[in-house]
Amino acid sequence: MNVKVTPYKIENDSGYCTVVALTNVTGWDFKKCWYVANNAGRKRHNGFMPHVLLEYASKHHGLEFELVKLKYNPTEHLRRRRRYGYDELTPVYKSNSPTLAQFVKQHPTGRFYISTIGHSLAVVNGVVMDAWKIGPRRRVKRAWRIHERSIY
Repeated sequence: MNVKVTPYKIENDSGYCTVVALTNVTGWDFKKCWYVANNAGRKRHNGFMPHVLLEYASKHHGLEFELVKLKYNPTEHLRRRRRYGYDELTPVYKSNSPTLAQFVKQHPTGRFYISTIGHSLAVVNGVVMDAWKIGPRRRVKRAWRIHERSIY
């Protein structure tokens, strides 16, 4: 899995991984993406919900995207828990979302905006693009395919 670290920095701000991911996936200027995120409702030193950012960019800047159906590997196991004074076995459904490495292997081409727990990043033609070094075992929670015709 190839990882490209992009050197985007904002003075006196943090929690702007959604802005960096939007910049990497669209190829737009970083300041433009920062203003798009702020107009969408992002506050300084706070993270932002990627689906709100993408909806705003779609409505006001013509960005076209679609949610990617992830290939889950659901497993079921029984868990013993003590409840109301007696033991009971309850089924627990655990949904194993794909790791970043598995997602890149399943989708080798295209532009994807990826959301993990607490972080956003971009995957462009099999290369993970992020402002920070990220591990291949991180779980992908949501992914959106960005259509090429809408970013230029």
